[in-house]
Amino acid sequence: MEKGCIHLAVVLLLLQQMSTCSSIVNITTDQTALLALQSQISLYNPHSVLARDWSTSTPVCSWIGVTCSLRHQRITALNLSSMNLKGMVPPQLGNLSFLISLDIRNNNFHGSLPEELAHLRRLKMINAMNNNFTGAIPSFFSLLPNLHSLYLSFNQLSGNIPPSIFNITKLKNLRLRGNFLTGEIPQEISSLCCLNSIDLQDNKLTGSIPPTMFNQSSLRQIGLTNNILYGKLPGNVCDNLPNLEHLRLSRNRFDGLIPPNLQNCSKLQILSLSVNDFAGTIPAEIGNLTMLTSLQLGLTYLKGEIPRELGYLQRLEVFGLYQNRLSGSIPASLFNISTLQILTIVDCQLSGTGCKLRGIIPEEIGNLTNVLSISLFANDLTGFIPKTVRGLQKLQRILIQSNMISGTIPDEICYLQNLGDLIVGRNKISGPLPSCLGNVTTLRNLYLASNKLNSSLPETLWNLQELLELDAASNSFSDVLSPQIGNLKNVIDIDLSYNDFSGMIPTTMGSLQKLITLSLSDNRIDGPHSRVFWENVKLGILGFEL
Repeated sequence: MEKGCIHLAVVLLLLQQMSTCSSIVNITTDQTALLALQSQISLYNPHSVLARDWSTSTPVCSWIGVTCSLRHQRITALNLSSMNLKGMVPPQLGNLSFLISLDIRNNNFHGSLPEELAHLRRLKMINAMNNNFTGAIPSFFSLLPNLHSLYLSFNQLSGNIPPSIFNITKLKNLRLRGNFLTGEIPQEISSLCCLNSIDLQDNKLTGSIPPTMFNQSSLRQIGLTNNILYGKLPGNVCDNLPNLEHLRLSRNRFDGLIPPNLQNCSKLQILSLSVNDFAGTIPAEIGNLTMLTSLQLGLTYLKGEIPRELGYLQRLEVFGLYQNRLSGSIPASLFNISTLQILTIVDCQLSGTGCKLRGIIPEEIGNLTNVLSISLFANDLTGFIPKTVRGLQKLQRILIQSNMISGTIPDEICYLQNLGDLIVGRNKISGPLPSCLGNVTTLRNLYLASNKLNSSLPETLWNLQELLELDAASNSFSDVLSPQIGNLKNVIDIDLSYNDFSGMIPTTMGSLQKLITLSLSDNRIDGPHSRVFWENVKLGILGFEL
């Protein structure tokens, strides 16, 4: 009995020693693979973070970017993202047989991913975004049965999307944005059961969207912007996409009508259809997409009026509607969306049809308390600038040029302490500038040209230290130019032409060292006698027009 126990103890001891030796051998295999990567990177940057940290004198599992399993003491994750690494991925990485996650995004790796990575049967995620990989998308990805996320965006990959990718039955996320991919989207996408997101934006893909893509009920994000895709969206586009949150189709050649059926994508947050050939009207049913945060419908062939139902989109943050064939007025309901940050309704005329948005800027504009940018230029808007703009305390840009807005610039503008761009040129605005305008110290671009403004420029205007451009041409400003104009130390362009200024050009303008263009023509102004001023003109610091 005792002899049997001794034999059992010996066997257990041998098994333990064999397990220890096996563990050492395996982790040595992993170490050799990483040292091959370190060697490749050292060819380009011998002082990289890996050259400093990856040392054979320390355990592999303590190296930067390395994660090991507690059970097997093998490398399961390699995260080298954003380390400014340059080089090629060596084939030895295919020996990391326990690897689950490989993240090398935001570096300068080039060449191609080695086929030996097909040996990594446990691999679930590859993230090689934002590198310089070239050539075709490797077909060996289809040999990785557990892969659920493949991120290859922002590289220099070319050729077609291999249909074999869609043989990866567990694939959930496929991101190939920002490459040079051509050809059509493979019909084999129908093979996937669990796809959550597909991002093929910013490539050169052609053809139509495979109808089977609209049957992927698990899809949350579809990104196809900026390709050469064409065709019509099916009338039942959202019947089988109950989970869709992002639909990005801008900058393609899609045509036909925008399907009212989009309202069935009730979870939709981003809808981007701009720069296509869509025709017809804006479906009022879009107003039922109450989860929308971004709606982009610019540069298409849409006509008719803007549906007032869009005012139901009370979570909307970005609304873009430009260069269409719309008519009527801007619904006041849009100005009740307090969440709006970017409002762009610009130039509904696309091809000289004479169709432009009319009406006034409603008082309700003051309800946009979170708005950062308002662009309503190149329409036929009339009326005044509402005094309710005082409530737009976060506003950074207001662009309402090329309309028929009259009245004065209200003093309430002076309360907008984050305003950087005040662009109101080519209207019928009259009266003097608010004397308090100089209090808006954040102003960078002030465009007042082609109005009916008069009187003198307020002295406070020269307090605008951040001002880059001042264009007050083609108005009725008079009086002499103040010497304090020399305080605009950052100004690049000044255009005061076609006014009624008189007197001498202030010699202080000679100190405006960043000034590129100065236009004072068609006034009653004489040149200065300052040698410094004329030397600056002679040196080409000013593109001078008198």
